[in-house]
Amino acid sequence: MKLKKSFRLNLYLLFTVSIIFPIFLIFGIFTWYYNQQTVLQDRRHVSNILTSMSKNIEISFNELEHISFTPYLYKDVLGCMTYMKNGYLENRPDFLEVNRLEEVYNLTFTKLMYSSSNHILGIGFYPMSKQDSFVYQLDHNTAGLQTLSQPGYFSDALFLSARKAGGNPLYTPFHTQPGKYNSKEYFSIVRMIKDFDSQKEIGVLRIDASTESLKNVIDRVDIPGKSRVLLVDDLEHLIYSSGDIDPAILTQLSNRDTVSANGDSYLVTREKIPRFGWSLIYLSSKKDILISNAQTYLLAFVLMIFAVLISFFIYCRGSSKMVSSVSNILQTIRKIQTGDLSAKSTVKETNTELALISDALNEMARQLNDHIIREYKAVISQRNAEYIALQSQINPHFLYNTLNGFIALNRMGERDTLEKAILQLTHLFRYTCKNESISTVGQELDFVSRYLELQKLRFEDRLNFRISIQPEAEELEIPKLLIQPIVENCIVHGMEPQDDPIHIEISAETCTDALSGKCLRLVVKDDGLGFDPGSVKPASSRVGLENIRDRVELFNPHACFVLESAPGRGTQCVILFPIQK
Repeated sequence: MKLKKSFRLNLYLLFTVSIIFPIFLIFGIFTWYYNQQTVLQDRRHVSNILTSMSKNIEISFNELEHISFTPYLYKDVLGCMTYMKNGYLENRPDFLEVNRLEEVYNLTFTKLMYSSSNHILGIGFYPMSKQDSFVYQLDHNTAGLQTLSQPGYFSDALFLSARKAGGNPLYTPFHTQPGKYNSKEYFSIVRMIKDFDSQKEIGVLRIDASTESLKNVIDRVDIPGKSRVLLVDDLEHLIYSSGDIDPAILTQLSNRDTVSANGDSYLVTREKIPRFGWSLIYLSSKKDILISNAQTYLLAFVLMIFAVLISFFIYCRGSSKMVSSVSNILQTIRKIQTGDLSAKSTVKETNTELALISDALNEMARQLNDHIIREYKAVISQRNAEYIALQSQINPHFLYNTLNGFIALNRMGERDTLEKAILQLTHLFRYTCKNESISTVGQELDFVSRYLELQKLRFEDRLNFRISIQPEAEELEIPKLLIQPIVENCIVHGMEPQDDPIHIEISAETCTDALSGKCLRLVVKDDGLGFDPGSVKPASSRVGLENIRDRVELFNPHACFVLESAPGRGTQCVILFPIQK
């Protein structure tokens, strides 16, 4: 049922294009839009996190800046620093005064160091003295002020940067120093201290704070999966990371919104810490975002499939009647094509276009059947009349030729031969007098064989013949008295004019033709005088070859009659009848 399948397939394609494709398209657009909204929401969420982190870090830094501003708030602390600068260890003007200033210095910074939330590890002062060798250090875990020898600190990069900053605080990246603070990681804030009145440089105050306070600010935030928070300086150098970070990512950070590494992409969100030049960077893993959205996508996909299945079920229920009706109409059309005009289309649906088509098809088949019956009867009547007229030409012609042969036998005194010929003629007349226009190949060739036997009585050794018939061809139907006129022409035109001997071969077999398929092939061949087919006038052959050709065409319009002959080369007649399956 190719047409049925094609129609059903077209309906399925229509359903796919009109229902399934839009649903999947909507699902694709939904997932894309939801992912974009998730990314935007993630960016807003991350921005809020970074802002909160930035404020917490800024609070920590503000506290350290306030501590670094202590010399300007406590005159005795600034006075102690001034004595440290002037080298009071060598020339102490007043031991009691210096001792008092040292106590104030120690007490003030010790209180600040222990009360600070930044885990201050130590406070050091680098005086602008001529010696450039001694540093004064207070440690969290060591009592009292220590005088440490550190020659050449004037040329230290940090010291030079503090002088260049002109009193503004500077921060160092996270680092460790072997043996110092038990090798803990720390960062420092440095500030150049100046005299209020003269604005002369007194020295550099350095406050070392543990990184734990800043790490706690970052690590306190729950960072999912592969996402990371980075703390970088103004040159994009990494200060701290909340987890392991691929070095390839650090090389891509500069002014980019997306970076990639290890088969994953990361959204880059930045938050500047304005006063310090540092930046917080949040790397949001796109894989984490997709994984977090996976449940939503899965739920949406399941609901979409469920909706498609329901739509398909409703569609199949609704279209099955239409498909059945169309199939019924197509089957009826197919039967009509094969000639069954009695076929009727029965569409169960009423008051629909298909019902109207079904009724119109039935009415068309009825009218066509009536018309064909009328035309067929008229054509059959005409064809039978023509066929009878043609066949009526055969019997007198055959009888005329046969009686002429009897007269010749009588004149020659061949009375025994004449008697045998008359007996043969009675057998022939039994065949020809049957009121039938159709015969079988076997009956027709039996008749031809008797006819040739009759002629052989007359011509004796001058006439020889051979008849071969394939068993499969014996029961096939052909027009009655079709072969005999051809054989008669072989004798009359191929032998009698010069009274030469002649050999006639007759065969009947089935064959396969490239155009017509399986065919019945009848061949009548002689080695007589032959003739030029182009020189034969229609009037002279009207009762002979033309009669045979017309009868062949009337019996089967698709049959073929071929005549081949040449002077001195004999004649061959071939008739092909398509075998109806």
